[in-house]
Amino acid sequence: MGQAFVSRYDFKLYSNFTFWLNDSINGDMIEQTDHRSIYGINTLYSIRKSLGNTRTNTKVGGSYRGDQIDLSLWHSPNRQRSSVSTDNNVHEVNMAFWLEEDLVLSPHKNIDIYLNRGSRFHSNDAMDVIIAQKINEIKHAMKDASLAEIEQALRQRNFDPLHAGIKTLPRAVGTELGTRISLGQQILASLAGWYLFMEEELVFVGDEGSTEISGATRRIGLDAEIRLQLAPRFLSQGGINFIHPNDLRVLCVTVMSEAALPMKTTLWWLKAILSTICCIFSNKFP
Repeated sequence: MGQAFVSRYDFKLYSNFTFWLNDSINGDMIEQTDHRSIYGINTLYSIRKSLGNTRTNTKVGGSYRGDQIDLSLWHSPNRQRSSVSTDNNVHEVNMAFWLEEDLVLSPHKNIDIYLNRGSRFHSNDAMDVIIAQKINEIKHAMKDASLAEIEQALRQRNFDPLHAGIKTLPRAVGTELGTRISLGQQILASLAGWYLFMEEELVFVGDEGSTEISGATRRIGLDAEIRLQLAPRFLSQGGINFIHPNDLRVLCVTVMSEAALPMKTTLWWLKAILSTICCIFSNKFP
């Protein structure tokens, strides 16, 4: 299977989060612009096999995506451009090749058990290589420059010197184990536990036109969902998601529902009870 795509995206936003903190006369209003053209292709080849109650699905695929981006951040009091923080033209290319193996164990025709595990790398390495090259160029051009002068030269070129030590190609590992149970044609329930680990995360701060290093992160979660076919044209759906971040020790709960008023009322009370339990749990583990 192959898929090609082309997209055009235009974005402009005026905002002011700090009021008069940086500019006590004109205010801190900023203008963010993002104009980009996106194009690419995705390919997928799938092989399905069955052995008794066990089903396997082997998938092999690749993808290519190119982004042509004009990105800028301006200090724009009263929506009039005053000074520029960043004004960049970026050509970004992402290419991937992947292999996925799904193993489904079905002890009963109405019960599926599945396990997914994957690992990938994301490209903080590009920022690391660019900054390292800039440092070498500046050092060569400024042989007698101090570290403070080199850092100032980097900042003038919209590079954060703190990013020079970012780990190249940080790894992400994820695992999911779950089950789906079908009770006739009216009820479908699913339960899955998952784990995600990332060696490094680099978060873009649009208001400042910079990035922040958040370090390694780990997330553990549990997802539950139930669907009820109450009538030929009436479907009720509810779900609960538990997420435990790495070191925040906060248990987050989300409840979603699509149903008639009686079912919504039931799920609203369920949400209130679970939120109370989570508050107690969070206080015990600050």
